[in-house]
Amino acid sequence: MSLPEEACRACGAGVLDIDVNCSSCGHALSSTGAQRLIGEKVLGQYEVLGILGQGGMSVVYRGKHAVTGQEVALKVLPPDLAAHRDVKSRFLEEGRVLAQLDHPNIVHLYNSGGDGDSLVLAMQFVRGKTWERVIMEKDSLSWQLSADFTCDVARALD
Repeated sequence: MSLPEEACRACGAGVLDIDVNCSSCGHALSSTGAQRLIGEKVLGQYEVLGILGQGGMSVVYRGKHAVTGQEVALKVLPPDLAAHRDVKSRFLEEGRVLAQLDHPNIVHLYNSGGDGDSLVLAMQFVRGKTWERVIMEKDSLSWQLSADFTCDVARALD
């Protein structure tokens, strides 16, 4: 899989279509309202530091607990989507299920709740690249790497 032909408007570095910020200079690559939460507090105790990623339904931010300084991942369902009963229900169910899981290959849920008109899941922050990024950055993956990843996922699912 080859890299997209896109470049950061601020520094010209190559960017992937899954990037929210330029990995070279940090420039915001999208004009969505996701940036508005940076510097704010959610759930009364987590400072939003930056965007880790976003999808069709939610935005995941890097955050920090105000008292302990612990880094967290904050998954936020914005108000326009939280207003839809079925979307809200799926997001809340994700939190309930995640709270019941305890495995080294699954992030831990620390906290969840409503924040204004948004819903938030505060989860364990894991440094590194997403599997999606690894796939996008490489032309091909070795069978060993693919098998290792598949075994890790299978252990978590078991």
